[in-house]
Amino acid sequence: MVTLPPPLSMAIAEIDDEHVSIINTVNVLLHEFETQQDSIATLSKLVSMFDRHFKNEVRYMKQLKFPFIDTHKVEHSLLMIKAIALLDNVKNKKATADDAVTFAQDTISHIEFYDVLYAKYASAMLKDVRQLLRIDRKP
Repeated sequence: MVTLPPPLSMAIAEIDDEHVSIINTVNVLLHEFETQQDSIATLSKLVSMFDRHFKNEVRYMKQLKFPFIDTHKVEHSLLMIKAIALLDNVKNKKATADDAVTFAQDTISHIEFYDVLYAKYASAMLKDVRQLLRIDRKP
């Protein structure tokens, strides 16, 4: 089972909720592999979730002019390729439980590194904005 510890919170409710949904769906996927159930529907759902989630993340990154947005978008593409490849392997009966575990680890690693990097940047930027707003206020 994979969990999203509180320190990985992005402090953006929409993104946090999507991360929780993705992690919950990854856990369903792992359970399906453990119990040798069909996982095509779950993987198809994850591909759709990734697509929506990645677009939302990029939208937030653009708003704050995140300097590493291009690198982050490449990482999104790589994770999407891995999801689609796993789906194809499941459809062709070539996927193993180890493949599912690796995919789950890649998903968590993306959140732990790339998303946390953005969260730290966003937090710093928003803190600077809040400080500026306090400075500009007249008593």
